[in-house]
Amino acid sequence: LGGTGSLAGPVTLANGAAIAPGNPNRVGSFTTGAFTWNGGGKMNLRLGATAARSDRLVVRRSLLKGTAGTYRFHLGIGNSPPVVGETYTLIQANNASAFAPGNFSFDQDPAYQNLTGTFSITGNAVLFTVTSVASDAIFKDSY
Repeated sequence: LGGTGSLAGPVTLANGAAIAPGNPNRVGSFTTGAFTWNGGGKMNLRLGATAARSDRLVVRRSLLKGTAGTYRFHLGIGNSPPVVGETYTLIQANNASAFAPGNFSFDQDPAYQNLTGTFSITGNAVLFTVTSVASDAIFKDSY
């Protein structure tokens, strides 16, 4: 499931499936009702220079933990590089209490030479703060 827009009803991310808010050439958000994330499902998001220039999932109800397993983000490159110290809202939900920061992991686009960061949950949002980044990619909006 991918793109921009919304589904009013509940969405379940199954083991082996992926959700990718945004469009291939443009970052964006996708909105759902309740969202159940089963272990083995992956969330594909692109990070830009700011949270506003990055992909995001908006959950109008609760973010729910389904089956056990890994809850992995694949972090891709937006039109500009992510910034060290910037905090990105990956998921905004009405309730994210089913998860703890340690539940999440990530892999990154091969164009990143290095990307590290930490997850947190604040105000029902799943956040990622970049602690280091390096890439040899040429960005549309900067170097």
